[in-house]
Amino acid sequence: MRKRRLIWALASMVVPATLTWLLADTGKVITGVVTDTAQPVSGAVVRVQATSISATTNERGEFTLGGLPNVPTMPLTAWALGYYIAGPVTAKPGDSGIAFALRKLPAADNPAYAWASGLSSAGHRRPGDCQAGGFGHFFCAQEASRRR
Repeated sequence: MRKRRLIWALASMVVPATLTWLLADTGKVITGVVTDTAQPVSGAVVRVQATSISATTNERGEFTLGGLPNVPTMPLTAWALGYYIAGPVTAKPGDSGIAFALRKLPAADNPAYAWASGLSSAGHRRPGDCQAGGFGHFFCAQEASRRR
């Protein structure tokens, strides 16, 4: 019983101290720039992946991420309206010159793509003929065979 209390006492001191160290602001920052093919991207969001730590780029596409956790490395992503998400790029507190190159989303949809409902109430297809394509849309076997 005494041994168990000693283990709990040690754990109650070590675990909070470790968590505090990991979550502590290092005082360091990560800086860099977000561009597209030719120019800086203003208003892009650079984020430490899977956290709420983020920064928005200025008119020169520059960002400064602060409030960083005390970890050796962290994955960063960047995005802006009208662009694909870029990253992840691995960085560590104190890094500078991190660069993201965003790619623009297509201006128009693919005209050969056929939207179809996977619901049997929509007509002639059986429910098993269609596969989920994301965002509530379905891609059906008949369209796939016509494109080959």
